[in-house]
Amino acid sequence: MSLRWIPMLLAVSLLSSCLLGFDLRKGRIFTEPPPASLLWLAQDITGDSVGRCSPAQIVIGSGPRPFEMRCTDDDAALLEGWSVVPEGLATPLIFRLSVAQLAADTGALHGDGILQCKGPGEVINNTWSPEVSLDFASLTGSDGLDQASSAQVTPPQPCNAGDLLFWRWAVDAAGTTTAMGTLLFLSMELRTDD
Repeated sequence: MSLRWIPMLLAVSLLSSCLLGFDLRKGRIFTEPPPASLLWLAQDITGDSVGRCSPAQIVIGSGPRPFEMRCTDDDAALLEGWSVVPEGLATPLIFRLSVAQLAADTGALHGDGILQCKGPGEVINNTWSPEVSLDFASLTGSDGLDQASSAQVTPPQPCNAGDLLFWRWAVDAAGTTTAMGTLLFLSMELRTDD
């Protein structure tokens, strides 16, 4: 056999192994990486009627038209969401919130997140993780996008694949100085790392 065919044979072998899910370099079968996060866009978030939170579609900076969640009461603004726990999602988790302040307002936004997991046969109740702070020291304002993350938090119950994961994030009125009427909540993410 001529040596000129060796590169072609290696390429065909590598392509075949990739299509079959086998890593020639490490001699093992590929596995899907575990999910690193769960994401809720504004239209997927439940708002608290006491804090007068509701989703709507809006134009930001004459550009995109995403859904946003706006709360008009900083003393009672509460956001919630839930999802089925996917295979491989690991705890502890980190809250990551994305917001945009429409006004030229660079005030602070403070809040606390909690979560819980419930599996088949378990009672859904008010047993949550300890509160974890998720704070913005100051916002960009004028349609600027801001993101902040919390420290890690572990629910009091195990989170197994197929369980329901519930989260709640409440505005801390004492530390919040930004105007709530022009603040857009865009998404909440629960991540395994930051």
